Amino acid sequence: MCETRKNTKVFNHKHYEEGPKKISKEGVHATRAEIETALRAQLAKAVEAVVASLIEDHGDKWQQVIAKPQMLEWFTAQAMKRTGGAFPPEAFRTLFRARLESAANG
Repeated sequence: MCETRKNTKVFNHKHYEEGPKKISKEGVHATRAEIETALRAQLAKAVEAVVASLIEDHGDKWQQVIAKPQMLEWFTAQAMKRTGGAFPPEAFRTLFRARLESAANG
C-alpha cells in the first residue's frame, strides 16, 4: 500500500487513484477526501507564509502598493520566483489583494 523511504511514508500514486476508499497511514484511517482536505490546508498555509514573508521582507514596496495597487503584480512575480512556480499565481494574487484591502481599511 505504501512505500517507505527514509522513515517517510509515500503513497503510491497508482494505489491512491485505484485503491480502496480508505488509506491507512500509521494505523490511522482516512478517506481520500480527508487526505485531500488536509493537503489543501497545508498548501494554503504555505502560500500564506510566502505572502507574509514577502510583505515583511519588502515593507517599503508594500507601502508603495498600498498607495498604488497596480504594483501588486510585482509581489505576485516575486512569490512565483520564490516558490519556483509551485503554486498558481492566482493563489498569491488573492491573498495579496486580501492583505491590501485590510491595509486600506485598517
